[in-house]
Amino acid sequence: MRGVPFHVKLILIPVVIGLFGGHAFSKGKYDVSPEERKTYIQNALLAVSSSSEKILESIKQEIKSIRSSCQSQIPSIEMECILGSQKTYCRQYKGESDFKLCLYRVDIVMNNKLSESFFLTNHERYKILKNGDQGGKEDKENRDSISKKESYDQVLMNRYAHLLTKMILWDEIKCQHPGDAEMDVGCWSEKISQFCQKKRIDLRQSWQACTGAMIWFVGSHNALDQKKS
Repeated sequence: MRGVPFHVKLILIPVVIGLFGGHAFSKGKYDVSPEERKTYIQNALLAVSSSSEKILESIKQEIKSIRSSCQSQIPSIEMECILGSQKTYCRQYKGESDFKLCLYRVDIVMNNKLSESFFLTNHERYKILKNGDQGGKEDKENRDSISKKESYDQVLMNRYAHLLTKMILWDEIKCQHPGDAEMDVGCWSEKISQFCQKKRIDLRQSWQACTGAMIWFVGSHNALDQKKS
């Protein structure tokens, strides 16, 4: 993942189909084609990977604020508030392309925040947040352990990495560059989408949780590599 950012043209679709808003995919609200799913993932990978560590951290802090201010007992009202707040935050970017990139970034961060329960149990989250865990409990489902010194984000990234490894080894779709998303972002986007669609029951994860985790892991690592180069 080291080197230049993804050289992929951002495809501006009429309405950004957010991963969070996209929970309606599974409910049949929107007729979303495989190509639209692939396009979303490709754009989201570009958006996250072309960002800076500072911007990504700023978005993470903004998402905390949005979640706090949009809490509601009525899911539809909460969703409307969240999506509206995301657009308001991104209006600081004046150009259409930068505005769209921002929407993808905040959408991924929000989606992953809402999907954390797919990767960490409530008990694990409590122990990490309380004192960094005591004793390194083995996680048989993900085959890694939570060490005393690991942060909340580090544990999540370990789980995301484990999921990404499963996707790379999945052989129903074979990419020319299976270990490098930069070199084959189109194939990677399709493979991520299809893997999450076909394996979501086995993984006990939603399509949104599965894709969002891998987009963030691949994209944020590319953003960090750019900083180092």
